[in-house]
Amino acid sequence: MPEELPKRLLDYLRSTLEDDTLAYATQPERLSGGAETFIYAFELSEPPEALRGPLVLRLFREGEPDRARFEAAVQNALVEAGFPAPRAPLATDDPSHLGGAFVIMHRCSGRMLGETIYELSADGDLRIWPSPGLLRRYFEMLRTLTAAQARLHAMDPEPVLRACEHIGRPRDGRGFEGRAEWVRERVDRAGLDGLRPGLAWLDERRPPPPARLSVCHGDFNPNNLLVEDGELRGVLDWTHATIADPALDVAYMLMAFATVPVSMPRWLGAIGRLGQRACGSAYLRSYERHRRLDREALRYYEALRCLEVLAYRGVHRREGSDIPDAWNGPDGEANLLGRTRRLTGLSLEMPSI
Repeated sequence: MPEELPKRLLDYLRSTLEDDTLAYATQPERLSGGAETFIYAFELSEPPEALRGPLVLRLFREGEPDRARFEAAVQNALVEAGFPAPRAPLATDDPSHLGGAFVIMHRCSGRMLGETIYELSADGDLRIWPSPGLLRRYFEMLRTLTAAQARLHAMDPEPVLRACEHIGRPRDGRGFEGRAEWVRERVDRAGLDGLRPGLAWLDERRPPPPARLSVCHGDFNPNNLLVEDGELRGVLDWTHATIADPALDVAYMLMAFATVPVSMPRWLGAIGRLGQRACGSAYLRSYERHRRLDREALRYYEALRCLEVLAYRGVHRREGSDIPDAWNGPDGEANLLGRTRRLTGLSLEMPSI
Protein backbone atom coordinates (compact mmCIF):
# COMPACT_ATOMS: atom_id res chain seq x y z
CA MET A 1 0.00 0.00 0.00
CA PRO A 2 1.37 3.45 -0.83
CA GLU A 3 2.28 5.12 2.46
CA GLU A 4 0.31 8.25 1.61
CA LEU A 5 -2.94 6.49 0.69
CA PRO A 6 -4.56 6.43 4.17
CA LYS A 7 -3.87 10.13 4.66
CA ARG A 8 -5.00 11.11 1.16
CA LEU A 9 -8.19 9.07 1.50
CA LEU A 10 -8.98 10.64 4.87
CA ASP A 11 -8.27 14.12 3.46
CA TYR A 12 -10.74 13.42 0.63
CA LEU A 13 -13.42 12.20 3.03
CA ARG A 14 -13.00 15.14 5.40
CA SER A 15 -13.24 17.60 2.53
CA THR A 16 -16.16 15.88 0.81
CA LEU A 17 -18.14 15.37 4.02
CA GLU A 18 -17.08 18.78 5.44
CA ASP A 19 -15.97 17.22 8.72
CA ASP A 20 -12.38 17.85 9.84
CA THR A 21 -12.81 15.57 12.87
CA LEU A 22 -13.42 12.45 10.80
CA ALA A 23 -11.03 9.61 11.70
CA TYR A 24 -10.45 5.93 11.04
CA ALA A 25 -11.84 3.27 13.31
CA THR A 26 -9.87 0.78 11.20
CA GLN A 27 -7.01 1.85 8.94
CA PRO A 28 -7.19 0.87 5.24
CA GLU A 29 -5.95 -2.67 4.70
CA ARG A 30 -5.16 -4.08 1.25
CA LEU A 31 -7.39 -6.93 0.11
CA SER A 32 -6.72 -9.22 -2.83
CA GLY A 33 -7.82 -7.16 -5.82
CA GLY A 34 -8.89 -7.81 -9.36
CA ALA A 35 -6.97 -7.26 -12.57
CA GLU A 36 -8.21 -3.68 -12.85
CA THR A 37 -8.44 -2.40 -9.27
CA PHE A 38 -6.66 -2.05 -5.95
CA ILE A 39 -9.04 -2.91 -3.11
CA TYR A 40 -8.83 -1.76 0.52
CA ALA A 41 -11.04 -2.43 3.54
CA PHE A 42 -11.49 0.23 6.24
CA GLU A 43 -13.99 1.69 8.70
CA LEU A 44 -14.61 5.21 9.91
CA SER A 45 -15.14 6.43 13.47
CA GLU A 46 -18.45 8.24 13.99
CA PRO A 47 -19.16 8.88 10.29
CA PRO A 48 -22.47 10.03 8.84
CA GLU A 49 -25.17 7.37 8.53
CA ALA A 50 -24.44 6.64 4.86
CA LEU A 51 -20.88 5.55 5.67
CA ARG A 52 -21.39 3.58 8.86
CA GLY A 53 -20.01 0.07 9.11
CA PRO A 54 -17.26 -1.77 7.18
CA LEU A 55 -16.34 -0.08 3.91
CA VAL A 56 -14.38 -0.94 0.78
CA LEU A 57 -12.34 1.34 -1.44
CA ARG A 58 -12.04 0.24 -5.09
CA LEU A 59 -9.25 2.22 -6.73
CA PHE A 60 -9.10 1.81 -10.51
CA ARG A 61 -5.80 1.34 -12.30
CA GLU A 62 -7.15 2.72 -15.60
CA GLY A 63 -10.36 2.91 -17.60
CA GLU A 64 -13.04 5.13 -19.07
CA PRO A 65 -13.32 8.69 -17.68
CA ASP A 66 -16.61 8.01 -15.86
CA ARG A 67 -15.85 4.45 -14.80
CA ALA A 68 -16.14 4.92 -11.03
CA ARG A 69 -19.33 6.96 -11.19
CA PHE A 70 -20.79 4.42 -13.61
CA GLU A 71 -20.12 1.49 -11.28
CA ALA A 72 -21.56 3.35 -8.29
CA ALA A 73 -24.65 4.40 -10.25
CA VAL A 74 -25.35 0.84 -11.41
CA GLN A 75 -24.87 -0.65 -7.95
CA ASN A 76 -27.10 1.90 -6.27
CA ALA A 77 -29.83 1.40 -8.88
CA LEU A 78 -29.71 -2.36 -8.34
CA VAL A 79 -29.82 -1.97 -4.55
CA GLU A 80 -32.92 0.21 -4.85
CA ALA A 81 -34.49 -2.45 -7.09
CA GLY A 82 -33.84 -5.15 -4.48
CA PHE A 83 -30.84 -6.92 -6.02
CA PRO A 84 -27.96 -7.89 -3.66
CA ALA A 85 -25.19 -5.46 -4.60
CA PRO A 86 -23.17 -3.23 -2.26
CA ARG A 87 -24.44 0.33 -1.93
CA ALA A 88 -21.83 2.89 -3.02
CA PRO A 89 -22.26 6.23 -1.20
CA LEU A 90 -19.24 7.95 -2.80
CA ALA A 91 -17.48 7.81 -6.16
CA THR A 92 -15.22 10.13 -8.10
CA ASP A 93 -13.45 9.97 -11.44
CA ASP A 94 -10.99 12.69 -10.39
CA PRO A 95 -7.54 11.04 -10.13
CA SER A 96 -6.01 13.92 -8.19
CA HIS A 97 -7.15 12.50 -4.83
CA LEU A 98 -5.68 8.97 -4.90
CA GLY A 99 -4.03 8.68 -8.29
CA GLY A 100 -7.04 7.11 -10.00
CA ALA A 101 -10.82 7.01 -10.08
CA PHE A 102 -12.38 5.21 -7.10
CA VAL A 103 -15.58 4.04 -5.44
CA ILE A 104 -16.32 3.78 -1.72
CA MET A 105 -18.95 1.17 -0.97
CA HIS A 106 -20.30 -0.89 1.88
CA ARG A 107 -18.51 -4.18 2.49
CA CYS A 108 -20.66 -7.29 2.04
CA SER A 109 -20.16 -10.16 4.45
CA GLY A 110 -19.32 -13.69 3.36
CA ARG A 111 -16.71 -15.39 1.23
CA MET A 112 -16.32 -15.87 -2.51
CA LEU A 113 -18.62 -18.51 -3.92
CA GLY A 114 -15.73 -20.04 -5.87
CA GLU A 115 -13.85 -20.83 -2.67
CA THR A 116 -16.27 -23.69 -2.07
CA ILE A 117 -14.52 -25.69 -4.82
CA TYR A 118 -11.14 -24.12 -5.61
CA GLU A 119 -8.31 -22.07 -4.21
CA LEU A 120 -7.43 -18.71 -5.72
CA SER A 121 -3.74 -17.91 -5.33
CA ALA A 122 -2.38 -14.41 -4.79
CA ASP A 123 -1.34 -14.25 -8.45
CA GLY A 124 -4.83 -15.23 -9.63
CA ASP A 125 -4.22 -18.92 -10.44
CA LEU A 126 -7.11 -21.34 -9.88
CA ARG A 127 -6.19 -24.58 -8.12
CA ILE A 128 -8.52 -27.53 -7.87
CA TRP A 129 -7.63 -30.68 -5.95
CA PRO A 130 -9.79 -33.82 -5.83
CA SER A 131 -11.53 -34.08 -2.49
CA PRO A 132 -14.61 -35.77 -1.00
CA GLY A 133 -17.79 -33.97 -1.98
CA LEU A 134 -16.14 -31.88 -4.72
CA LEU A 135 -18.76 -32.74 -7.35
CA ARG A 136 -21.64 -32.05 -4.95
CA ARG A 137 -20.15 -28.68 -3.97
CA TYR A 138 -19.63 -27.80 -7.63
CA PHE A 139 -23.29 -28.32 -8.52
CA GLU A 140 -24.36 -26.39 -5.42
CA MET A 141 -22.12 -23.55 -6.60
CA LEU A 142 -23.70 -23.68 -10.06
CA ARG A 143 -27.22 -23.53 -8.65
CA THR A 144 -26.36 -20.42 -6.63
CA LEU A 145 -24.54 -18.79 -9.53
CA THR A 146 -27.17 -19.38 -12.21
CA ALA A 147 -30.14 -18.57 -9.98
CA ALA A 148 -28.60 -15.17 -9.18
CA GLN A 149 -27.69 -14.55 -12.80
CA ALA A 150 -31.15 -15.47 -14.07
CA ARG A 151 -32.67 -13.24 -11.37
CA LEU A 152 -30.56 -10.33 -12.64
CA HIS A 153 -31.57 -10.97 -16.25
CA ALA A 154 -35.25 -11.06 -15.30
CA MET A 155 -35.12 -7.59 -13.71
CA ASP A 156 -36.51 -4.49 -15.37
CA PRO A 157 -33.45 -2.69 -16.84
CA GLU A 158 -35.12 0.73 -16.60
CA PRO A 159 -33.56 1.72 -13.22
CA VAL A 160 -30.08 1.03 -14.59
CA LEU A 161 -30.88 2.86 -17.82
CA ARG A 162 -31.94 5.90 -15.80
CA ALA A 163 -28.76 5.64 -13.72
CA CYS A 164 -26.67 5.62 -16.91
CA GLU A 165 -28.56 8.61 -18.24
CA HIS A 166 -28.04 10.51 -14.98
CA ILE A 167 -24.25 10.36 -15.32
CA GLY A 168 -24.33 11.14 -19.04
CA ARG A 169 -24.11 7.61 -20.44
CA PRO A 170 -26.41 6.72 -23.37
CA ARG A 171 -29.62 5.08 -22.23
CA ASP A 172 -28.75 1.90 -24.09
CA GLY A 173 -25.72 1.41 -21.85
CA ARG A 174 -22.69 0.07 -23.70
CA GLY A 175 -24.29 -3.07 -25.14
CA PHE A 176 -22.80 -4.97 -28.03
CA GLU A 177 -21.79 -1.86 -29.92
CA GLY A 178 -19.66 -0.58 -27.06
CA ARG A 179 -17.87 -3.87 -26.57
CA ALA A 180 -17.18 -4.45 -30.26
CA GLU A 181 -15.92 -0.88 -30.58
CA TRP A 182 -13.68 -1.41 -27.55
CA VAL A 183 -12.03 -4.36 -29.31
CA ARG A 184 -11.70 -2.49 -32.61
CA GLU A 185 -10.13 0.56 -30.96
CA ARG A 186 -7.48 -1.56 -29.25
CA VAL A 187 -6.72 -3.59 -32.36
CA ASP A 188 -6.16 -0.33 -34.24
CA ARG A 189 -4.20 1.32 -31.43
CA ALA A 190 -1.75 -1.53 -30.99
CA GLY A 191 -1.64 -2.66 -34.62
CA LEU A 192 -2.96 -6.14 -33.76
CA ASP A 193 -3.37 -7.16 -37.39
CA GLY A 194 -3.52 -10.84 -36.48
CA LEU A 195 -6.90 -10.22 -34.82
CA ARG A 196 -8.52 -8.29 -37.68
CA PRO A 197 -10.12 -11.39 -39.28
CA GLY A 198 -11.98 -11.84 -36.01
CA LEU A 199 -13.41 -8.32 -36.27
CA ALA A 200 -14.63 -9.06 -39.78
CA TRP A 201 -16.26 -12.28 -38.51
CA LEU A 202 -18.09 -10.29 -35.84
CA ASP A 203 -19.28 -7.70 -38.36
CA GLU A 204 -20.69 -10.38 -40.68
CA ARG A 205 -22.48 -12.53 -38.10
CA ARG A 206 -24.07 -10.16 -35.62
CA PRO A 207 -27.20 -11.85 -34.21
CA PRO A 208 -30.61 -10.18 -34.28
CA PRO A 209 -31.60 -8.33 -31.09
CA PRO A 210 -33.55 -10.36 -28.54
CA ALA A 211 -37.18 -9.69 -27.72
CA ARG A 212 -36.09 -8.14 -24.42
CA LEU A 213 -32.77 -6.72 -23.27
CA SER A 214 -31.46 -7.38 -19.76
CA VAL A 215 -29.02 -5.99 -17.24
CA CYS A 216 -25.83 -7.97 -17.85
CA HIS A 217 -23.02 -8.02 -15.32
CA GLY A 218 -20.22 -8.71 -17.80
CA ASP A 219 -18.14 -10.90 -15.47
CA PHE A 220 -20.61 -13.01 -13.49
CA ASN A 221 -18.05 -15.45 -12.15
CA PRO A 222 -17.95 -17.21 -8.76
CA ASN A 223 -15.25 -14.84 -7.48
CA ASN A 224 -17.68 -11.92 -7.75
CA LEU A 225 -20.40 -13.53 -5.60
CA LEU A 226 -20.20 -13.48 -1.81
CA VAL A 227 -22.11 -16.12 0.17
CA GLU A 228 -22.64 -16.73 3.88
CA ASP A 229 -24.56 -19.54 5.57
CA GLY A 230 -25.80 -20.71 2.18
CA GLU A 231 -27.22 -17.28 1.27
CA LEU A 232 -26.09 -14.85 -1.42
CA ARG A 233 -24.90 -11.68 0.32
CA GLY A 234 -23.67 -9.60 -2.58
CA VAL A 235 -22.57 -9.48 -6.22
CA LEU A 236 -19.46 -7.39 -6.78
CA ASP A 237 -17.56 -5.66 -9.62
CA TRP A 238 -20.15 -3.94 -11.83
CA THR A 239 -17.69 -1.92 -13.88
CA HIS A 240 -18.44 -3.98 -17.02
CA ALA A 241 -22.22 -3.95 -16.61
CA THR A 242 -24.28 -3.31 -19.73
CA ILE A 243 -27.78 -3.54 -21.15
CA ALA A 244 -27.70 -6.37 -23.68
CA ASP A 245 -28.88 -9.81 -24.74
CA PRO A 246 -28.59 -12.10 -21.67
CA ALA A 247 -26.80 -14.54 -23.99
CA LEU A 248 -23.81 -12.16 -23.82
CA ASP A 249 -23.53 -12.60 -20.05
CA VAL A 250 -23.83 -16.39 -20.21
CA ALA A 251 -21.45 -16.70 -23.17
CA TYR A 252 -18.79 -14.77 -21.28
CA MET A 253 -18.91 -17.35 -18.50
CA LEU A 254 -18.88 -20.24 -21.00
CA MET A 255 -15.71 -18.77 -22.49
CA ALA A 256 -14.10 -18.59 -19.04
CA PHE A 257 -14.97 -22.22 -18.29
CA ALA A 258 -13.39 -23.24 -21.60
CA THR A 259 -10.19 -21.18 -21.47
CA VAL A 260 -9.06 -20.08 -17.98
CA PRO A 261 -6.13 -22.31 -16.94
CA VAL A 262 -6.73 -24.38 -13.83
CA SER A 263 -3.92 -25.87 -11.79
CA MET A 264 -4.62 -29.50 -10.94
CA PRO A 265 -2.59 -32.63 -10.20
CA ARG A 266 -0.51 -33.66 -13.23
CA TRP A 267 -1.90 -37.20 -13.18
CA LEU A 268 -5.36 -35.88 -14.02
CA GLY A 269 -4.07 -34.62 -17.39
CA ALA A 270 -6.56 -34.92 -20.24
CA ILE A 271 -9.27 -36.13 -17.87
CA GLY A 272 -9.05 -32.86 -15.99
CA ARG A 273 -9.30 -30.82 -19.19
CA LEU A 274 -12.34 -32.79 -20.31
CA GLY A 275 -13.85 -32.21 -16.89
CA GLN A 276 -13.27 -28.49 -17.21
CA ARG A 277 -15.21 -28.38 -20.50
CA ALA A 278 -17.97 -30.49 -18.93
CA CYS A 279 -18.21 -27.85 -16.19
CA GLY A 280 -19.18 -25.27 -18.80
CA SER A 281 -21.89 -27.55 -20.20
CA ALA A 282 -23.25 -28.12 -16.71
CA TYR A 283 -23.30 -24.36 -16.10
CA LEU A 284 -25.34 -23.78 -19.27
CA ARG A 285 -27.82 -26.53 -18.37
CA SER A 286 -28.21 -25.06 -14.91
CA TYR A 287 -28.88 -21.57 -16.31
CA GLU A 288 -31.37 -22.86 -18.89
CA ARG A 289 -33.55 -24.30 -16.16
CA HIS A 290 -34.48 -20.63 -15.73
CA ARG A 291 -34.28 -19.30 -19.30
CA ARG A 292 -33.55 -20.76 -22.75
CA LEU A 293 -30.94 -19.08 -24.95
CA ASP A 294 -30.20 -19.06 -28.67
CA ARG A 295 -27.16 -21.23 -29.47
CA GLU A 296 -25.91 -19.06 -32.34
CA ALA A 297 -26.07 -15.97 -30.13
CA LEU A 298 -24.07 -17.79 -27.46
CA ARG A 299 -21.44 -18.77 -30.03
CA TYR A 300 -21.22 -15.20 -31.29
CA TYR A 301 -20.84 -13.57 -27.88
CA GLU A 302 -18.33 -16.17 -26.73
CA ALA A 303 -16.19 -15.32 -29.77
CA LEU A 304 -16.57 -11.63 -28.93
CA ARG A 305 -15.31 -12.29 -25.40
CA CYS A 306 -12.30 -14.22 -26.71
CA LEU A 307 -11.42 -11.25 -28.91
CA GLU A 308 -11.86 -8.82 -26.01
CA VAL A 309 -9.32 -10.70 -23.90
CA LEU A 310 -6.90 -11.22 -26.80
CA ALA A 311 -7.04 -7.51 -27.66
CA TYR A 312 -6.50 -6.57 -24.00
CA ARG A 313 -3.48 -8.86 -23.82
CA GLY A 314 -2.16 -7.61 -27.15
CA VAL A 315 -2.23 -3.97 -26.06
CA HIS A 316 -0.36 -4.75 -22.83
CA ARG A 317 2.20 -6.79 -24.77
CA ARG A 318 2.82 -3.96 -27.25
CA GLU A 319 3.27 -1.55 -24.35
CA GLY A 320 5.60 -3.92 -22.52
CA SER A 321 3.44 -3.80 -19.40
CA ASP A 322 2.22 -6.56 -17.09
CA ILE A 323 -0.94 -8.39 -18.13
CA PRO A 324 -3.03 -8.78 -14.96
CA ASP A 325 -5.65 -11.29 -16.04
CA ALA A 326 -6.72 -14.89 -15.45
CA TRP A 327 -5.04 -16.23 -18.62
CA ASN A 328 -1.45 -15.81 -17.46
CA GLY A 329 -1.20 -19.42 -16.36
CA PRO A 330 0.18 -22.24 -18.49
CA ASP A 331 -1.55 -22.47 -21.88
CA GLY A 332 -3.85 -19.51 -21.16
CA GLU A 333 -3.32 -17.68 -24.44
CA ALA A 334 -3.21 -20.93 -26.42
CA ASN A 335 -6.59 -21.80 -24.90
CA LEU A 336 -7.98 -18.45 -26.06
CA LEU A 337 -6.72 -18.85 -29.62
CA GLY A 338 -7.89 -22.45 -29.76
CA ARG A 339 -11.35 -21.59 -28.49
CA THR A 340 -11.64 -18.76 -31.03
CA ARG A 341 -10.67 -21.18 -33.79
CA ARG A 342 -13.35 -23.68 -32.71
CA LEU A 343 -15.99 -20.95 -32.59
CA THR A 344 -15.13 -19.09 -35.79
CA GLY A 345 -12.91 -21.35 -37.88
CA LEU A 346 -10.25 -18.61 -37.86
CA SER A 347 -6.59 -19.02 -36.90
CA LEU A 348 -5.82 -15.67 -35.31
CA GLU A 349 -2.35 -14.50 -34.32
CA MET A 350 -1.01 -12.52 -31.39
CA PRO A 351 2.08 -10.29 -31.43
CA SER A 352 5.24 -12.01 -30.27
CA ILE A 353 6.73 -11.10 -26.93
